[in-house]
Amino acid sequence: MESRPGFDCTCIITRENYGGIIGDYDLPKIEWVSCQLQRKQGRCNQDHGYGFLARVKGDPAKEGYIGGVCGDKYFKGHSTFARDRARAVREIEVDSLSTRLRAIAADPTFLPKVDALRERLRVVREHSQELLDKLPDDVARKLRDMAKNQNANLEIEVEYIDRVEDEKTKKIREVPRWVPAIAGAITGLSVANRMPIHQLGGELTAIRKAFVSLDARRELGKQKLQAQLKVLDQVMSLDTQVAAFEGVWLAFRRPANLGNLWMLSRRKDSQLECMRASVVAGGVANPSNNQIRQALHDAIAQLSANHGNRQVAPA
Repeated sequence: MESRPGFDCTCIITRENYGGIIGDYDLPKIEWVSCQLQRKQGRCNQDHGYGFLARVKGDPAKEGYIGGVCGDKYFKGHSTFARDRARAVREIEVDSLSTRLRAIAADPTFLPKVDALRERLRVVREHSQELLDKLPDDVARKLRDMAKNQNANLEIEVEYIDRVEDEKTKKIREVPRWVPAIAGAITGLSVANRMPIHQLGGELTAIRKAFVSLDARRELGKQKLQAQLKVLDQVMSLDTQVAAFEGVWLAFRRPANLGNLWMLSRRKDSQLECMRASVVAGGVANPSNNQIRQALHDAIAQLSANHGNRQVAPA
C-alpha cells in the first residue's frame, strides 16, 4: 500500500478532510502500521494490523491509514464513513467468498471425492435394503418402529413358576408368571430408518450439481456466492456421515446381531427366516432347513440358559 503514488505516511486524516475508503488491509504482527487519524496531540499513531486505506481530500489527494477500531470510535455518527466501511466490509466478504469458490473449482480432487462418497453410500444403501427386504414383514416392521423410537432393546418375557396354596383345598399348585426382561440390544439399528440415508444421498447429489455449475464471479454478489459455498462446504461433514452409515451397516449385518432378530417375532416361520439371514451372513450360502431349525433351537436354548434355564419368549 505504501508503494501507491498517493500514499503519504505523514498526512493526518480528520472528519473534515476524509474523502472515502479505498480498501481494507489485514496484516501480520510484524507488518502492523500506525493509525493516521487526528488526535489532540496530533496524529493517533496507534499500531494496528486491521484497518482501511483512506483517501484524504486535497489537490493532489493523499492516502493514509485508518485503524479498524480507531476509525469506529473517531467517526462515530459519521454517516459517510459508516456507509463506506460497510461497503468495504461487503467487498472483503465477496472477495473471500469468490476466492474460496475459485479454490474449490481448481481442486482436481473435489469431484472425485464427492463421487467416491456417493459410491460408498450407494453400496451401503443397496446392500442394507437387500438384507432388510429378506427379513419377514413383521420383523422389518418392528425394526422400523424401534429405529423410529430409538429403542434398540431386545425385549423378552421370562417364565417364573410361583407355588400357590389353594385356599379351599390347601393344595399347592404351580402358577406361571411371565416377567419382562431385556435380552440385549440390536446394534446398527438406525439402518432400518431409511430416510436419513436417502437424504444424505440427495445432499451429495446437490453438491455435485453445485460443483458442475460453480460460478465464482464477484459480480454475482455476496448472497449467491455464499449460497454456493454453503452447499460445497458440506463435503467434510458428509464424509463423516457416510463413514457413520458404513459403521452402522457393518454392525447391523454381523451374524451374531442378525441371530438376535428372532426375538422380534412370536411367529415360528419369522424366527426361522431371521436365523436363515444370520446363517447366510456367517458364510453358509445355502443352509438347509435342518441347519436353520438347529440354529434357532440353539439360540433359544442359550437365551434360556442365560435366564436360569427358564422358558423364554419374545415380548
